[in-house]
Amino acid sequence: MRIKTKSFVEAMRSTFFEMADINLEIEEPRDFLREEEIYTDISSTIGIFGNERLSVIFTSRESSLIRIIEKITGKKVTWKDRLLTDTTGELLNILVGRAQKISVERFNFSVPITVKGKDHEVRTPYGSYNYVNSYFLSQGEKNNTGLYIVRTFR
Repeated sequence: MRIKTKSFVEAMRSTFFEMADINLEIEEPRDFLREEEIYTDISSTIGIFGNERLSVIFTSRESSLIRIIEKITGKKVTWKDRLLTDTTGELLNILVGRAQKISVERFNFSVPITVKGKDHEVRTPYGSYNYVNSYFLSQGEKNNTGLYIVRTFR
């Protein structure tokens, strides 16, 4: 049985709403080609192990992430704050945990690994990809986040 992308989409929507009072607009998941490069300011990755192996990668640009983290923590944060990376990893951890509750498929998952660096390239394992783009409006600005679900080859 396959873990459904839909489980992660539902978990992402509920996590952002409950933790940050953010109503995400989530676009239809699309296939993502390995040749397409991923560049972002912060990324967090969790490995999933069960009947299949997946990598779940959350990505965001600096300005969008700062807005999210400030809504979650109620504190003013800057790009240099460690709270930014810690909260990003925890956000993905909660999201994956919720996806497991939604999914009929049981799985184990690793701790998140978070990388922060302006316009860094996210390296992913070989596999088949789904990409979920989401955004929210804050102070009239569109803020994007991304979620990549990679079904890795064994």
